[in-house]
Amino acid sequence: MNGSKSTTFSTGAVYKAIKHHNPLVDWSKTVWCPRGTPNHRFLQFLLNCCPARDRLLSWGLNTPSTCLLCNSSDESRSHLFFECVYSSQVWHNIGNRSGLTISSSWDQTLTALHHLSGP
Repeated sequence: MNGSKSTTFSTGAVYKAIKHHNPLVDWSKTVWCPRGTPNHRFLQFLLNCCPARDRLLSWGLNTPSTCLLCNSSDESRSHLFFECVYSSQVWHNIGNRSGLTISSSWDQTLTALHHLSGP
């Protein structure tokens, strides 16, 4: 592309030309590891788009703000996955079985996963 004419069409070249290139985040290799299960990688990608109740409210939808699992705090991505009493118990059980210490913070968990050795 780069302003030059071409006689062939390349979807890849068009994609590279129009894609907004953000700097890589330090946890990208943790989420997008080559041997990762596609469903897990896709879920990780979408977590920032997760329609938790805080996002639904920001869109103007009429919905309660409290967490559907515990009904004790406002629902957000961080609350649903790490701060909710119910889900944090699930994560701690998974962590205990796999030998991981699970944090109560999204950023700390990604940092810990990033520093693990192996695939």
